[in-house]
Amino acid sequence: MIKPYQAGEVRKRSPWAALVFGLITPGLGLLYCGQMKHALLVLLAAIIPWLLIAVLSDPSVKIILLIVYAAIYVAQILWAILVALRLGSDYRLRRCNRAIVYALFFMLFAVYNEIDSSYFTELSTVSSESMAPALGRNDMVMINKLAYHRGSPAVGDAVIYFSDSSSTRRFWGRIIAGPGDKVELVDGKYYVNGVLSIHGLQVDKWLMRTTARAMIDLPEVHLGDNQYFIAGDNMAVAYDSRFTGTVSADLIIGRVDAVLYSLAAKAPLWGQRP
Repeated sequence: MIKPYQAGEVRKRSPWAALVFGLITPGLGLLYCGQMKHALLVLLAAIIPWLLIAVLSDPSVKIILLIVYAAIYVAQILWAILVALRLGSDYRLRRCNRAIVYALFFMLFAVYNEIDSSYFTELSTVSSESMAPALGRNDMVMINKLAYHRGSPAVGDAVIYFSDSSSTRRFWGRIIAGPGDKVELVDGKYYVNGVLSIHGLQVDKWLMRTTARAMIDLPEVHLGDNQYFIAGDNMAVAYDSRFTGTVSADLIIGRVDAVLYSLAAKAPLWGQRP
């Protein structure tokens, strides 16, 4: 049972508690040890890399910033443990050592995380093989949700999106064509405005022999304003605009900026997008 706070009471600082608090929220372990200013500085230092990840466009820089965040996260845990060991049993409780202060500190970081993952940057695992080999199932990727608030989706972008406004399932694909373009699929090859698309579609030999010609042939589609044609690189399994129709910009959740980890042992895509 946690004892109620009593100002000035001598109470031991446990390195194990500092470890747990540090794992929960960057800086919280230092707050537990009475280091209020240092705790706030650590929290700010942990948030800054994520802010930069959201606004910077270079995928390799984003990965470096993620590594910087991980280093800050580990360092602040070790720092909190060392401070707790130094304080030992001689620590006198301060006003910051209240449960309500710990809760508010945790909520501050939690609220920022929610805002960041909803509007700026999301780390997600790929849920299908529709973008193989560029993206494999269960690859860990970084999704830039801010990209299309600052600019328009571009042909060639690998994206995550909803097929329609009522859908809750997220799909993975590549933008083949945008507003005003004409798209046609002939024998498994996309033609945009009469020119063969160069965006890495993989046509399986079995697919070319299938009787389901709708999978490899599509009459010309003229895209209107704010419409995009999105297709999976792996045509054999992708459920994309061939079946769901064009996608409006507001249904595109974000752009895939980098692969962070792959079960297929691919290296992170330093300096390029999938």
